[in-house]
Amino acid sequence: KATSALPSHLIIELTSRRTAGDRTGWFPRASDEARTLDEWTDFLARAARDLPNLAVTFAGRGDPVEHPDAHAVLRAARDAGVAHIHVRTDPSRPVDQLRPLLGLCDVLSLDLLANTAATHERLVADGRYEAAVSAIETLLAERDGRLPWIVPRITRCDATMGEIEGFYDRWLMRAGAAVIDPLPATASDRL
Repeated sequence: KATSALPSHLIIELTSRRTAGDRTGWFPRASDEARTLDEWTDFLARAARDLPNLAVTFAGRGDPVEHPDAHAVLRAARDAGVAHIHVRTDPSRPVDQLRPLLGLCDVLSLDLLANTAATHERLVADGRYEAAVSAIETLLAERDGRLPWIVPRITRCDATMGEIEGFYDRWLMRAGAAVIDPLPATASDRL
């Protein structure tokens, strides 16, 4: 079997639902294609069997934690033997919804999006910047050892240009990692 031609990293979008609206139109709306937990479990088992050292990122236009079976799907990925699990989600949800992810993934990316409450509010309009920062700090304090990696993320756009350096320095020192994402191509003509 020629496994070298197969991908070693899959990006899975569990849902197109988001907690923080559509981020000023960064992503086009899409309909959810509902997959059952059994379908995800079967798919992940086959993928892990056929793709040694498989890494899976649960992300996309939707927030994977919004899927009703998100935690069960992540457990199924781990149980199937997926070697590396990355979850990208919104830290502005209640921290009790984020805590279970600490035991279910190797990398937890948190889309903070900005370095100030004013810019966050301009981008997301949810009034939850301080809660999001607090959730990230809580997760950093509660993780077991060095895993999962907690990775705060900011998206480069006109609104955040003056905050990029401060964001990166702050979270690199605090979390050991930070990501500056490019503006999605679908949003470049909107902002």
